[in-house]
Amino acid sequence: MSILDKAFPPILPMDRFKSNDPNFLRRAANLVFKHIDDDQFAGSQLAEQLFLSREQTHRKIKQITSVSTGRFIRYIRILQALVHLQSGHYSVSEIGFKVGFGDPAWFSKCFREEMGASPMEIKKNGLGPEWRQLPIFSFYTLPEVNELLASHGIFINTKTIHKTEETLPRRKKWHYLIPVMMVVCVILVLITSNKKAETKSVIRPGTRIAVLPYNNQTGDSSMNVIGDIAGSWITSRLSEIDSFQVVPWFTVRQYQQYVGVTPGDPQQKPLFNEIVSAQYLVNGDYFLKGSEIYFNTRFIDANTSAVIYDFPIIRGSKDSVMTLIEDIRVRIAGLIMNLDAVKLGKLIPPNIIAYRYYLKGMEELNTGLYFTNARKYFEMAVDCEPNFVEPRIFLTWTYGGVAQDSMISMMQDILKTPGITRYERKICETWSAVFQRQHKKALEMALQSLQSYPKDYYFNMLAGYLAKAMFKPRLSISVLNQLTEPGQSDFGMIWHYFKVFNYTESLLMLDRTGDAVAYLKNISDNHYNLEIPRLLINATVSSGGSKEDVDQIIDSIARTKVHLLQFEYGLDEDKLYSTWYLSAAWEFSLRGADTSARYFAKKGLLKLEKGNGDAYGFDKVDALFLMGNYEVAARYIRQKLQERPTNEDLWVYLAQAEAASGNYQVAFRILKRFENKSLIKFRRNEHPYQKDYIKARLYAILEQEGKAVAFLKSAIEKGQLMHYCDYRRDIFLRSLRNCPDFVALTAPD
Repeated sequence: MSILDKAFPPILPMDRFKSNDPNFLRRAANLVFKHIDDDQFAGSQLAEQLFLSREQTHRKIKQITSVSTGRFIRYIRILQALVHLQSGHYSVSEIGFKVGFGDPAWFSKCFREEMGASPMEIKKNGLGPEWRQLPIFSFYTLPEVNELLASHGIFINTKTIHKTEETLPRRKKWHYLIPVMMVVCVILVLITSNKKAETKSVIRPGTRIAVLPYNNQTGDSSMNVIGDIAGSWITSRLSEIDSFQVVPWFTVRQYQQYVGVTPGDPQQKPLFNEIVSAQYLVNGDYFLKGSEIYFNTRFIDANTSAVIYDFPIIRGSKDSVMTLIEDIRVRIAGLIMNLDAVKLGKLIPPNIIAYRYYLKGMEELNTGLYFTNARKYFEMAVDCEPNFVEPRIFLTWTYGGVAQDSMISMMQDILKTPGITRYERKICETWSAVFQRQHKKALEMALQSLQSYPKDYYFNMLAGYLAKAMFKPRLSISVLNQLTEPGQSDFGMIWHYFKVFNYTESLLMLDRTGDAVAYLKNISDNHYNLEIPRLLINATVSSGGSKEDVDQIIDSIARTKVHLLQFEYGLDEDKLYSTWYLSAAWEFSLRGADTSARYFAKKGLLKLEKGNGDAYGFDKVDALFLMGNYEVAARYIRQKLQERPTNEDLWVYLAQAEAASGNYQVAFRILKRFENKSLIKFRRNEHPYQKDYIKARLYAILEQEGKAVAFLKSAIEKGQLMHYCDYRRDIFLRSLRNCPDFVALTAPD
């Protein structure tokens, strides 16, 4: 045994790293995924396609994963099934067929054997703590296996996962989640590629990176091999990430002698980076201090030799060399994936595993805004990298119904994160101002940040939204116009949704309905989103369109866009139609065109009753209210209150329905339930309403203009600006539309 073997026993068998076929496990897993829905695909078929005997295949898989070939295949199928179960997109039977179990009963039996519970139990209750004790958990958490599965979209929280009433938020209409959209889009400053989340990189395709052998500073020449192990291991693992190229290790070793050559060499020797065509270099040192080994790593511009990023020193015991080298590798990968943002000082590079979990969470937000899955991935990202700021910010938004003071406290905790960048600090401070209802201050901070970070997606959108909310539509339009249309990427589409929403509503605040209609109609299919039909209906009605005009628009959207929305959001036609019809009813009601409003409300109610009675916040109560059936709406709400007697949404809506029915004394008695509260949760809005705002609505319904405007003014002074629409479009304030004091209060600045 060599001195190195004695001093640095590897955490994995060294022949693993000397293998002539380092991609064997990847090829095997890829074949399983390729045939995952084929119930006839087994160990013999796998061996045949690997061009090996069954014994060789078994021996190789067993050596790496400690499980048999059959168990290897079954574990992958079960883990893929678990991902499908947690997504909620398929029935148990469908999942069984999708992962290669031809018989649903056999699927349930095998699943229970491996997971300790049936698929239905886990779909209903989530994973319990016993999951961590199962052999399949040990398989999943093997480093060789975990990242391999991640490349196929299998991300499972290794913590206990429980679904509870408190942690499962309801599906929400997009325009109730504007604040979430603004936070979500911080990722846009980090990502410009259109590749899938697992392989995104800000580095131009074709960019080459060379990893040099680490320099031995221990004073012990027998430890030189550690430098080679570090360089070769990092090179081989980085090469698995798409979007950039890693100079092969044998090429680096062949031309290593040229590393020290400087420009203008007297012997005219070429530079190392010119020979290997590398734009960036990774270089480092290792040294001993007592019983610990230290690694220092630098990311260098190969053309100027300038250090772009100097990683914090990583240290550990002498018997943890490979663990330390792998830690370095994932941090280098995280830097590469976020290089532009790191150069600008926007973030400290996270490790690549944490970053991939983070991207997966962002993808979940974009594909439906169902927070359960997004929260799971953000928690895993924070698990991997506790000081990774972005997922910590997004986690604060995945806990529905959190009080404003709690949100402020969470942001204050994030501000204490070691190594938080100036950019991340500005994000948290701006949001803290929003949570404290200091909207003018928050707008000023966002505009100032745009001076430091020109054309920054995040601060551009936050400034655009706040400007609109503060009745400054011209400023909003000006800010939002600073950025060009995004490419068709997950995160670019989130930003585009946000721009479309606020840009259109700003135009409508200025009565530029023709411009709004033209803008919406010119949006390409590549950028089409769920809110565009509603905004188009709004603009059409606002410009004086008739019932027939709106029917034609909805029919046109149904013919040309339904397939896009169904593909993107997985919605059925009844849900889409109910949303559009009730949006039209809302707009006609605001205009006082009650006949048209009732016409569309009735059509929307019929679609609702064909579905599950809910369509993105426009539920049956909305339909009844828009039809003018206030007493029926009140009775329906009281029925719902028997199921959820403490639900603030229902109590507030009941007060408004009773006021509309003429029972104003009952309405104000209901409001006394909130005597000791200044903020009231209503209509699933992320930001609670001022109690004065609710009073303004009740008085507006009773057509007492003076009191209504006074309470609305008070609510605005107290910070009630985070509302999903301009106050002139609040259905409960419609009696104030022609009131001079109301018009002056809500006039564009």
